[in-house]
This record gives sequence, structure tokens and C-alpha cells, in this order.
Amino acid sequence: MNFGLTQQNIPVQTQILFLVVFIWSTFWKGMALWKSSKNDQKYFFIAILLINTVGIFEIIYILFLQKIGGKYKKFDLSNLNLSFFKRKPAKTNLQEKK
Repeated sequence: MNFGLTQQNIPVQTQILFLVVFIWSTFWKGMALWKSSKNDQKYFFIAILLINTVGIFEIIYILFLQKIGGKYKKFDLSNLNLSFFKRKPAKTNLQEKK
């Protein structure tokens, strides 16, 4: 039975997109599975293994839900050193005159 999904019917751009998404998802799933098994979190390991979210759930687990030393990791955006999260102080008239 042929359902019209042979390799000749799929455009090259779509094949490349599927490959990139597969590599992206596999990388994050592997990282999250490794961290959950290392932290002895059986339920997160099973959830990560069964739920396919193209890396979204895995990234959320790594950033927010990972347990380190018996406590959940606290995630703070100020530790990322990303300039768009930091506010620059407004210039006052005294600073402009100098």
C-alpha cells in the first residue's frame, strides 16, 4: 500500500526541516534524560521519555525543574547576563551637564 508519502513526494526543504527538528529534539531529550537519571527523578525521566514536545518540555525541565542536592534548582534571569533583561539607568540632567 502506498499512501503517497514516498521520499520522492516530500520536498527537500521539508526533509531538511525534519532533520533539524529531529536533531534539536534528540539533543534536548538526551540532556534532560541524563540529568533526570543523574538526579534520581524517576517520574521526570518517564515523562521526558514519553512526551515529545520538540525540546520544549526538556528545556523547561533543565531550567526550572531539575533537582540539585535535594533541592530544586532556582532559576533567576539576572544570572544569564543578557543585556535585554537589564534596565539601563535613566540619565538625569546633572549627568548630561558634565
